[in-house]
Amino acid sequence: MKLGLGTVQFGLPYGVANSAGMTQEAEVARILELAASHGISVLDTAPAYGEAEAVLGRLVAADSAFRIVTKTVRLAASPREDAFLAVTSGIAQSLERLGRKSVAAVLVHEIGDLLGEQGDLVAQALQQARNEGIAEKIGFSAYTAEQVWAAAELLSPDIVQIPVSILDQRLIADGTLERLARAGVEVHARSALLQGLVCMDAEKAASRLPQAAAAVRKLADFREQRGLSADEAALAFMRSVPGIDTVVIGVESAAQLAENIAAFEVDCGSLSLADFAPLAVDDVAVVDPRRWDSR
Repeated sequence: MKLGLGTVQFGLPYGVANSAGMTQEAEVARILELAASHGISVLDTAPAYGEAEAVLGRLVAADSAFRIVTKTVRLAASPREDAFLAVTSGIAQSLERLGRKSVAAVLVHEIGDLLGEQGDLVAQALQQARNEGIAEKIGFSAYTAEQVWAAAELLSPDIVQIPVSILDQRLIADGTLERLARAGVEVHARSALLQGLVCMDAEKAASRLPQAAAAVRKLADFREQRGLSADEAALAFMRSVPGIDTVVIGVESAAQLAENIAAFEVDCGSLSLADFAPLAVDDVAVVDPRRWDSR
């Protein structure tokens, strides 16, 4: 298991715990330099991340060791017959912004685009990208086990990106991670820090996201009992989960990344997955950021 770097903060003011806005380009350069020096190789981006792809295009040389994973444009209500061209042209535009002829992977960003009536055309567009060498690997980003297996019927994935965190253990408990590992699928776990929610104190969580206050308070008690910082506990949990290849984290500064790297390397002794199980939250209003704005 290794760390990967999410880039949404490079192009948008993002995250429930974000108070600084979009990361400035000079700071992005420092983040990338630090990431490279610590062997972080995966950069996760998307056209939907505002200026993120363009920023990476300016800062990351085409011959860099970074492996860029980008995503498809969101099709929304586009007519079925337009889907193939929309995806292929979107990939071409991503490559232009990134200043590259190919990327490590292209994933379907909006799982509904793959599971909808145009899904076969979306799958064909990604398969063509892989066949032409534009994308070394293809796959999709999903939220639930049902989405993972329905999408896998349409597009045989090299990579699947799914949410996993110390609070969101649903895809561990239902066996999804284990099945993906047995199938030889590369798993990228996103939302390990839940946009910074798992690092908040209970008072701030109650203010920003009231429905999460009890879970954050319970997590704080767990950390205090074991002498762990918030990011140490969150990332120790991720290391305890079998079947994850890359843990994608987003940061707003080089200092924050340095803290996360140090936390990821902390030896938490005998803590196992079973020790973290009581912290699991099944309420999607807490663990699914898509539900936060509507609460």
